[in-house]
Order: sequence, then C-alpha cells, then structure tokens
Amino acid sequence: MKFKCFLSLMSFHIANISSVFITFDKFELSYSFTFDKMSYLTEHRLQFISGISVTHCVKECAARTHCKALRFRNRINVCELFASSLQDLTLTTGSITLQEGEQNITKSPCQDNCKYGEVCETNESDVSTCVVKECVNITIPENGFILGNKRDIGKRIRYKCNVGYVESNAEIGTVAECLYTGDWSTFTECIPSKISYMWTTWTEWSTCSVSCGGGVKSRSRTCTIPTVALNGEEECEENMYTGAGASCNKEACTCLP
Repeated sequence: MKFKCFLSLMSFHIANISSVFITFDKFELSYSFTFDKMSYLTEHRLQFISGISVTHCVKECAARTHCKALRFRNRINVCELFASSLQDLTLTTGSITLQEGEQNITKSPCQDNCKYGEVCETNESDVSTCVVKECVNITIPENGFILGNKRDIGKRIRYKCNVGYVESNAEIGTVAECLYTGDWSTFTECIPSKISYMWTTWTEWSTCSVSCGGGVKSRSRTCTIPTVALNGEEECEENMYTGAGASCNKEACTCLP
C-alpha cells in the first residue's frame, strides 16, 4: 500500500520534506510530506475520529486497504479517513492530507492479509485479525445523492433523487443499512418520473335552463394530476377541460286560461 502526504498551509509555496519513519501499534510506516492546499468529498468519508494524534491517524488509514486518503485537522485533532482519492475542490488550511502515492508499510501485524473492506486490529490478547467494520462500496445514484456519511456497521444512509426523478425502489424504502458483512442492505436507481393525468368524475347535471318548452342542462369534468407515477401516461386532452350538454324539459308549455 502506498500513499503521499500533503500539508496544507496558508501559502501557495510547495516544498518537500524528508521522509518520516514511525512505529505505532505494531505498524511500521514511512511517508513524506508536501505542502499544498487540498480537500475531499465528504460523501466518501469512512471515519471521523477525534482526539487522536496524526501518527494514530496515519496508522488507521494504513490498517485499511480501502483507505485512499486522510485528512488530519491538527488544530482540533480530528482524523478523517476517505475511500476516494484526493479531490482538488476547496482550499483547506491547518490540516495534513494524505493520498495514494508514496508511503510504504514496512511491517503490518496482519501481514497484509486483510481483504478490501477489512480493518487490521489488535485485541487485548495482542492478537491481530482482519475485521469488517465499515461498508466501503457505496454507489451514488446517477441523478441523485446520498444523505449521511457514516460508514460503520449498523449506520444508515438515505438515497434521494433530483427533481424530475424518482427512486426505483421507493415502495420498499430508500434507507440503506451497513450490514455486518460490509455490504449495504439496499441500493436505488433514479429513473425519470412521468406525470399521470386523470379526468375527475363528472359533476352533477345542472338545473334545466327552462321549466318547459325544451331547455338544456350541463355537466363538466376537469383534468387533474393526482400523483407522479413511474410509468404514467398522459390521458387528458390538450385543453385539460371538457363539458357536456343535454336537452331537458322538452314538454310543451301549457298556457293557463
């Protein structure tokens, strides 16, 4: 596994620093820093860990083959691990960032046996094992987005679609849970929504225009949009209104003497 470190400063100056060699929790690591300004996409964040050192933060990323980058905010001692490579989105100051590039792990307690999605951990008995702790392969739906950025086992996210699109599995729910297997419980696609037009029921007939001699009565209906259907068809006419008339009280009028 290889990484490259970046230290974000107020200046745009770029400079290299000699490699750093550390040993932490049975991990032996070496990496080098470069000064720069970078940031990350938060939807790819795996972990948000507070109150640890930068060395511990680097070790946490090294323990995961699926960790592609990290950001350590040294002013508040916050470590963030990401499943994506560095993204040049916004300027960030006072933080150390690390992406795939030029870091070497010279020794790992799990002997590099952990699979993608597993974390190398050492228990109280000093035994190191590969443990599934996070769901990694999250897929953001095209024409949609995700609410929530927690990836731990048992955590949940929600899929949402942009305006004009609906979730393909909206009827069974769009909340996904991170299972103990490291898989998400569900996924959705955002498909175009079609508006379903429908005629309302006819109104009651109006009162006849005259009491005798032949008149007319009328009734009407309008076109409404009762719901947004996945495969609805436009069923109304273009004017979205229709009316109907009928003759009534056809009996001749009788003149009183």
